[in-house]
Amino acid sequence: MTRAAKHLASAITLLALISCGEFHVTVDACTVFLASDGVNVLAGNNEDVGYLPAWIAFLPSEPAKYGRVVLGIEGVPQGGMNDQGLLFDCLTVDQDWAFPRLFRALPKGVFTLEILETCSDVDDVIEYLRSHQFPGPHRYQYFFGDRHGNAIVFEGNEIVHKRGAHHIAVNVRQSEEVDMDRRSQRFATATAMLSAPDTITQDLVRDTLAAVHFEDSGGFATLYSTAYDLVHRTITIYFYGDFENPVQLQLDEELETGPRVVPLAELFPPRPGYTAWEMAEYEAFGRKLSSRGGGPVAPERLDEFTGHYRLVAFSLPLLYHPVTITELSIVRKGDRLHLIGGEQGTSFELFSASYADLIHVNVSRNPYELRLNFVRTPIFGLPRLKIEVVGVATWTFRRVDEEPRFDTLFNTSLPLPDHAGS
Repeated sequence: MTRAAKHLASAITLLALISCGEFHVTVDACTVFLASDGVNVLAGNNEDVGYLPAWIAFLPSEPAKYGRVVLGIEGVPQGGMNDQGLLFDCLTVDQDWAFPRLFRALPKGVFTLEILETCSDVDDVIEYLRSHQFPGPHRYQYFFGDRHGNAIVFEGNEIVHKRGAHHIAVNVRQSEEVDMDRRSQRFATATAMLSAPDTITQDLVRDTLAAVHFEDSGGFATLYSTAYDLVHRTITIYFYGDFENPVQLQLDEELETGPRVVPLAELFPPRPGYTAWEMAEYEAFGRKLSSRGGGPVAPERLDEFTGHYRLVAFSLPLLYHPVTITELSIVRKGDRLHLIGGEQGTSFELFSASYADLIHVNVSRNPYELRLNFVRTPIFGLPRLKIEVVGVATWTFRRVDEEPRFDTLFNTSLPLPDHAGS
């Protein structure tokens, strides 16, 4: 790919990140698998990350939407299961991909969440994937599995199907790798453990997750692990590498209590190691925010920014337009602001700054920074919102409604240090 082509491809990164939840650093981490024995269908996932906070959300069924549980980090969904026994999870890869396919529908928001809402099994997922386009660039591959024991990994231009009793995914595109065992020790370990027994059990899933998890090393660790029973719709959660004291939830029972989001750490007793890591991460976040003159948005300005915004036509090169998402909302939650891409979509908290109207930075080692500035057009003086991913590209939106049209449970308001904004 030429340098010019690479630059054009990067010009839609922001909207792909917002709509698909792809706002992270690629690392050689995370493992997902599904195993079946003709009776049991179990799946497991390690969320290996260097950032937080994590949360779990319960979204009961609505007309034309299945009930579902979703887990995520900051405002970004990472995985989940619906009440039909269909699960998804995301894994970073080291190479961007795009799959535009003209004349196919664009996802309405975060496409993995749309799949949980509308699909009951892997066959439905495949039909959805074939009927939609994914302009990208994406730096994820997507694992889907169902209660029948079927599983796929969606790589964009390829779908890798389950063959045999189990399906495993790590941070490698299997369609391009001949020897997965040699490429990934985690893949080799999981393969050996899942291939040995004739019967798949919860203990086997737990032991496999434990064998391929990461202990805390320089702020990078397995933040949480999940074990799914897709037939009985249970989810067992292990937190911060502790595989002896899990929390087990029955999805149908949890959905009966109504929609809610819970910080994942609140489900478990305090752990000194996690608490120390959390404090270190938030202190680093505070320094990052303060270095930008960042802090809470002034109360008198909160309502100034709220509303619904639509991408201005031709603010991107025509070749790369349409993009994955063309609308977003800025929503006020108490004394905080959040940028939301899609109904029940990704959510990024916004802060004030000395050099921009609003910014977003993460609790992570993520190099991305969003800058938002409100400007007026030179001739007609029309208000416009310019959103920049620093070092990548800038997009222009116009406000089409004073009231936000998108909202989400996935808002995560971060604890601000006392010196932020000073």
